[in-house]
Amino acid sequence: MPTDDQALNQVASLYSLRGKKGLVLGIANQQSIAWGCAQLARQLGADVVATCLNDKARKYVEPLTEPLGIDLINCNVEDEGALSALVNHAAERLGHIDFVIHSIAWAPLEDLHGRVIDSSSVGFARDGGIVPFLCDAREAGCTAYEGRRQHDYHDLSRC
Repeated sequence: MPTDDQALNQVASLYSLRGKKGLVLGIANQQSIAWGCAQLARQLGADVVATCLNDKARKYVEPLTEPLGIDLINCNVEDEGALSALVNHAAERLGHIDFVIHSIAWAPLEDLHGRVIDSSSVGFARDGGIVPFLCDAREAGCTAYEGRRQHDYHDLSRC
């Protein structure tokens, strides 16, 4: 059985992210899917800007991101202009953005204690899910393709 380091080396040789630049949204703590994604992206060579919700989350997240050199930004996607400011920061810091990982979730407390199929319409309608992701993709896409040959990528005229 390979050790964790051996397994990572095998993965890195197949899936290098060396030179890639990405934005990871939604780290809350060490158990966050977003944390696993950001950590692996860095280990595979990517330069990463990541987000946490606020200062309360930051005290749990910063000790994780700082040793890996991950730039951590507070970002509440429900605040007007927060995504645009984040994307502008990431583009300035990274030069361009090759990938975005959106790992932000929210549900009413009562929905977390039941079955998924019994979730309330409020939980599904909350603007913390797909709408911010689409905004992320549009904003990051426009930034990611600046200076590249237009015909190599999808039409960005809608951005």
